[in-house]
Amino acid sequence: MYDLHGDRTHDIPKEYRLLVCICLYLSVANKAIEETIGEGLTPENSDTAILRPIINTYQEVESWFRKRIAFIRAKAASTNQDGQYIEYLRSHIYGQGDSAELGSAAIKKLEILFTAQTHRAVCNQAAKEEGRKQLAKGKDPRGGADGGRGGFNKDRRTIAKPIKKGD
Repeated sequence: MYDLHGDRTHDIPKEYRLLVCICLYLSVANKAIEETIGEGLTPENSDTAILRPIINTYQEVESWFRKRIAFIRAKAASTNQDGQYIEYLRSHIYGQGDSAELGSAAIKKLEILFTAQTHRAVCNQAAKEEGRKQLAKGKDPRGGADGGRGGFNKDRRTIAKPIKKGD
């Protein structure tokens, strides 16, 4: 381990310090493996079928550690600490998570239900805000020349419109 004093996310979680150190050592090891073993791997070399997947795995592990470090840094540096924003950030750094990958159809159904309810709540809130804006401007938010009655008079009877020739 080495000191990270002065790094903006130094004091966040101990996980960060651990990941930064591991990632550095893993990166150096991956570079050494690639330079010593990886360059000698050719399609006609029988060792390629065994060693290339191992090297690729270590490189992918390093990639995921780097993504985790990036998320911790971005979360710590962000002025927006809203839970939905943090989830949005997480999903874009790590890729779209899918609860079906967890092996449970029930969890997937809960995720779909939650997402639908969240979208509905956001739309309802936006509609309320727009209605308030229209009322503040002195307009009927329901719109229309009939004062928002939707083609009905104040007694809820249909407003008769003249039929034009050719209609």
